[in-house]
Amino acid sequence: MSRALPAAEPYPRTPGPLPWLKRASWAPDVYAVERRTFIARGLALAGGGIAAGLAGIGPARAAPKTLFSQSFSLLEDTDAGWGPQWFSQRYGRAWGVKDGLAFFEMPDPQFGAAKSLPNPVLVLDQDVADIDLKARMSSRNPNARFGLIARAVSYGDFYACYVDGLKLIVSRFSGKEEHVLAAGELPRPGKFGYFIRLAVAGAGPVVLQAKAWPGDALQPPFWHATATDESSPITEPGAFGALFMHDDWVGWKANVKTSSFAALSPEVARPSIPSITFAFAGRITETAGVIRTRVVAKTAIPAQVQFQWSTDPAFGTYQTTPVLDPKSKLCVVKAWLTDLPRAAKIHWRAVATTAGGAIVESPIKSFNTPPAKDQALSFAFGSCTDYEIPTRSCEVAATLNPDVFVHMGDFGYAMTGAEAAGFRTADAYQDRWGRMLASSSVGKVLDKMPWIMLQDDQDYGKGNCWSGNVPEFSVGAWNAISGNLKQRYFAMRFGDAHFFFIDTHRWADDPKAPDGPGRTILGGAQKAWLKQTMAASDAALKVLFSPVPLRHMQMHYSEEHAEMLAFFSSIQSHGRKVLVCAGNSHLHNIARRRPASGGSAVNTFVSSGSDKTNQKSAPGAEAGKTLVYDVNAFAYVRLEQAWAYRKLYLACIASDTGEVIMEREIAM
Repeated sequence: MSRALPAAEPYPRTPGPLPWLKRASWAPDVYAVERRTFIARGLALAGGGIAAGLAGIGPARAAPKTLFSQSFSLLEDTDAGWGPQWFSQRYGRAWGVKDGLAFFEMPDPQFGAAKSLPNPVLVLDQDVADIDLKARMSSRNPNARFGLIARAVSYGDFYACYVDGLKLIVSRFSGKEEHVLAAGELPRPGKFGYFIRLAVAGAGPVVLQAKAWPGDALQPPFWHATATDESSPITEPGAFGALFMHDDWVGWKANVKTSSFAALSPEVARPSIPSITFAFAGRITETAGVIRTRVVAKTAIPAQVQFQWSTDPAFGTYQTTPVLDPKSKLCVVKAWLTDLPRAAKIHWRAVATTAGGAIVESPIKSFNTPPAKDQALSFAFGSCTDYEIPTRSCEVAATLNPDVFVHMGDFGYAMTGAEAAGFRTADAYQDRWGRMLASSSVGKVLDKMPWIMLQDDQDYGKGNCWSGNVPEFSVGAWNAISGNLKQRYFAMRFGDAHFFFIDTHRWADDPKAPDGPGRTILGGAQKAWLKQTMAASDAALKVLFSPVPLRHMQMHYSEEHAEMLAFFSSIQSHGRKVLVCAGNSHLHNIARRRPASGGSAVNTFVSSGSDKTNQKSAPGAEAGKTLVYDVNAFAYVRLEQAWAYRKLYLACIASDTGEVIMEREIAM
């Protein structure tokens, strides 16, 4: 979320150059000359020395030199990018070179066009901390936002300056947030947009200066915006490049063109660090006694990734597992950790290496393999998690140390809201989910347990979607980023519990059509699989994870609801229970449902609205109730160790306080 802009300073303003820069010497006509001439016109170093305190810059530092320079007229027309040095984190956007200009296209946004969703295009293997960037850029959309970035050290974590109407904004982007550091007023753009310049130096504080001037005018001798960052500075070297964002005013298509780009630095560049955006363990399988766990990792830039695991938290010895099914454009890789011991804590990490030799390791993560028979186990689940706020439910859940966490859907609301993904394309949705998974709050869970993701309607991209209108683009987008083995319904045995995961949209009949005989939310194949596998299981606890609650099924698919409730009841017996867990409905409820035809009651647990901006904290008057609406909370379930009287414990936990809102003990 953005801070309010500081009061704009009048144009022009007093000069205030960085210590290692003389007066501005970039000339507006350099792009009309040969590249060799442009390179020769680099900035001069002030007095031959470097100011003390800048990031690793000593008094013997070399003069600033051209680190990178590109005149796009020298490249052949292509829609495949700007050349091998450049990388786009948003691979679904059209970007390339045409008629001697680099272009970057963004379609009409579907909903909002939030400032916290930038589209970087980076120069790789040229990482420096102190840099002076300049480019000439324009757009036919007068409200489009475009500019330059520096010190890009991970996915969505960098400094930037960009033109926003007649403002020049200097910001610190960090994951899901933008922190505006300074703003200045600009003249109107010229015949070819603006020249934009950004200079960054120092470590404590980081000093940023930016200016922009019409593409057919002389460079002004002053900076339009100057800022220092002391609160959360990026001090290490990082990649640099261009920044593109939709306008958030009109919402038009934005086609931004760039005629030239150059970077100067007093530093020797290092290979770009392949920062790991997220890494998590997903689905656990067991076949013929062999336990395997799917692991997933995403890097911010292309890299080779290995996964390593050990039962030793110090990694004195470890096993390395090969990568499977890499998604090169998305920078996502997956693998199996296999031959895992039972009832053990597994420690693992992802190790990424670039062609240039840069290497990085993820933090060491862990998870528990399935326990032996009769042993205790636990799991947590949540759903309906807004993008704009910290996911406090994950922070609290991590302190409870459940064995598994299941997110039941509406993960970041890629489809709707002021901070929506912007447009209905795979990479826009993956960007939303990736930023959610990269957040420090969700990371608390990813570090300690398997993470299973179910896809609800807002993840699919259409409210209350059904088999006739499920958007196919989101199916593949979800498959590429999840650890579910591309399956929409599957089972996972975990000790004395057997987890069954279903999809309530892909094979469903239209929920808005009149109810009547034969209507289905599950579809024939999924329902047959569910009945067969649940009936065959000898687990003490059979847990159904459904994105939508049974109440929704009863309202729109009443015949199938009666059929399935009777089935769940029929497979229960002493020491064998069914628990139906669900999300979607923005309420929390622990209940028992008895089939109309008779039989034992089935326990249900709905927990929906884990972290939402329009909900209240708890507990308050809600404490002790069995039905609560519009409260931030998640579910925790623990199956106790088998004794003479084994118990199942259910608790609804307030996301903001960690206190119990409602709880129930069930005799097995």
